[in-house]
Amino acid sequence: MTTIRFASIFLLFVGLLTVTNLAYGGNVEGRVNYQGPSGAISPAPHIQVSLADPNQKLSSSTFTGFDGMYYFYNVPSGQYILEIKPSENKPAISYRITVRNQPRTSIKPILVPR
Repeated sequence: MTTIRFASIFLLFVGLLTVTNLAYGGNVEGRVNYQGPSGAISPAPHIQVSLADPNQKLSSSTFTGFDGMYYFYNVPSGQYILEIKPSENKPAISYRITVRNQPRTSIKPILVPR
């Protein structure tokens, strides 16, 4: 009887892990850098970064840290629009990204003018 109970609990646990992995693609991370007129590159702190699905049903926003890094946690798998808003007087920059069922999706560094 104990073996059957253990097997049932084990299968339930594996099933829950599978459902969790299907529901979330993982974390999204990236960096925003300034590019100065001379071509010098430096981290861009306090830049607003938004992530939205194409239907605008799911949306999240954050700001870059002192090192220009941004993070979105527990993002479901799918297609998204990543939007960088360098400042109030500059237009937003948009990128299409795909979040896959993996622990981390790394976005290559994005350069914005200083």
